[in-house]
Amino acid sequence: MEFMLLFILFLVALATALAVSMNRSHAISQAQIDLASGNVIRSAADKINTAFLEGHGFSTNITLPERIIRMEYTIDLNSNEVILRVGDNTYIRKLLTPDVSGSFVKGTNRIMNINGSIVVSEAS
Repeated sequence: MEFMLLFILFLVALATALAVSMNRSHAISQAQIDLASGNVIRSAADKINTAFLEGHGFSTNITLPERIIRMEYTIDLNSNEVILRVGDNTYIRKLLTPDVSGSFVKGTNRIMNINGSIVVSEAS
């Protein structure tokens, strides 16, 4: 009887440790996704802002990854915002100008300032 009681207590302790471990693992995984997504959206917004500040004729390239930590994602331009969606998360970064057209593709993109308007297109 004492053995059964000790065994049950051991199983409860083991289950508690497993639950805490899984919770920590999920938190670490989410933090990695947040960090990687933040880097991608920050880089895209910073390149657009740089092109805007440099003025007419400036162009630069940016390479976006195929996936973010093995997850599919989308990145869109909406007025003066860059919007990145990965999994159930949405990340938004404000731009200095609302005059942005085009769209990002995974891979290499060209960002150009044409008479103060920013154009985003796939690099050829």
